[in-house]
Amino acid sequence: MPIYCTVHIWMSPVGNLALPTTDATILSMDPVDVVGTFGALALGYMLPTVLAALPSPAIVSLHRQQLFLALWQGFPLLVGFAQPFVSAIVRDINIVPASARQTPLTRIKYSRNMYRWILTITSVVHLSTIAFAIFPVVRPSLYALSDGKPIDLKDLFIPMSVLAPRQVESLPEGNLTLLQYDLYSATAGGLVWILYMSYTSAGSSLVAILKTILLSLLRILIVGPGGAVLWGLWDRDERALLASSTPTEEKKDQ
Repeated sequence: MPIYCTVHIWMSPVGNLALPTTDATILSMDPVDVVGTFGALALGYMLPTVLAALPSPAIVSLHRQQLFLALWQGFPLLVGFAQPFVSAIVRDINIVPASARQTPLTRIKYSRNMYRWILTITSVVHLSTIAFAIFPVVRPSLYALSDGKPIDLKDLFIPMSVLAPRQVESLPEGNLTLLQYDLYSATAGGLVWILYMSYTSAGSSLVAILKTILLSLLRILIVGPGGAVLWGLWDRDERALLASSTPTEEKKDQ
């Protein structure tokens, strides 16, 4: 993720937009692809996630669970492969209104539906995870966590320090540490990416960076770290929409 964000800033014109001189065409997305994203995420990410979460041996065998986990690792490719097929179906059944595709501004406005939908999902998943950790009553019995003891949030969210490494006592503990650093590295890369784009899109404003930091910290509590990054992208699109809209269009949005 940090490498992807660096390459994006370096090579993509979207990574160095300066508002209000931005051409909204650069940021606008085809509404057909926007709607297709819903189905592509459902097939390429949500379905593999559900399969990987099936407990073993209560529902699936250990061997099949390992296959589902291996399949889940390729979710970015699965989503990418599913996108054109789902978009083609959306185009064929003609569920996107023609008005949504008329101008770059109408296309950006239509993308709000996608942001709201995905942020709703990230919020549900994030808050459910926190509730699972804090409240024993919400833990499914099929996960065999029947001791009724609360999970230590410090152990759950704070990984082993690289300055004071130690031998892990079990494979699950080692996997947890790996996944914690995986999460925080990707999150840090995404947040720095958003900070940079906030800085450039607001006209090299340090105030915009500070505002983005504060908003991101608050949003992480509500929609999780990935959701906070996506919300930052939504902010950028809204700034472009505001900069490109006429006063009449601004009143309609309000």
